[in-house]
Amino acid sequence: MDKILETYKGIIVGVRKNAIKTYSMAIIVIILIISFSFVTLKLFEMSQANTQILEWDGYVRSTTAINPDTAVVIRCKAFTDDFSSHFFAFNSLNFKKNLEYSLELGDNSIKNTYLAFRSKNWYNDIIQNNLDQGIRISSIDIQNKGRDFMVYCRAVLTIQDISGTGNKIEYALLYSFVAKQIRPEYPRFKQGFFIEGFTYDIKQL
Repeated sequence: MDKILETYKGIIVGVRKNAIKTYSMAIIVIILIISFSFVTLKLFEMSQANTQILEWDGYVRSTTAINPDTAVVIRCKAFTDDFSSHFFAFNSLNFKKNLEYSLELGDNSIKNTYLAFRSKNWYNDIIQNNLDQGIRISSIDIQNKGRDFMVYCRAVLTIQDISGTGNKIEYALLYSFVAKQIRPEYPRFKQGFFIEGFTYDIKQL
């Protein structure tokens, strides 16, 4: 009887030892899996932090800095820069192409602005005197307006000989408009915006 009890106890102890070993091994495996997952996640985050992409506005940014809200603002700034570099920057060589492109980017407020400048012989003076008009944007302030955006720009217009020599005339330029979101279309509406309610103020420096 004693031998049977000893054998039974031996079996119980063996089973318990095996259970402890199995449980310990399971714990170790779980810890290893969690550690591996954590290391993998950290490595992924590090790779993402070092990954950069070329955005709409020509700037290279880290992917970690971009979310949907940020992306649409970047697109709006790129659209503003695209419009400004065509509507306000030109010379006798690209005047027609730039104006035709930019006039299609907005409603009649853009065309009315063009007509206002034309009534002052602004374009004729630049073309006939072989001048070059450039724009230097100092700030673009974008404010959310529901699905659309209100854009405020501060810039300097520079007019000088097309060769880049001679006297330079500068104008302080303030302009604003509503950037209305539309379906993107290439090439004019690649950023997916359309200008409404364009207004401006210009003064010689």
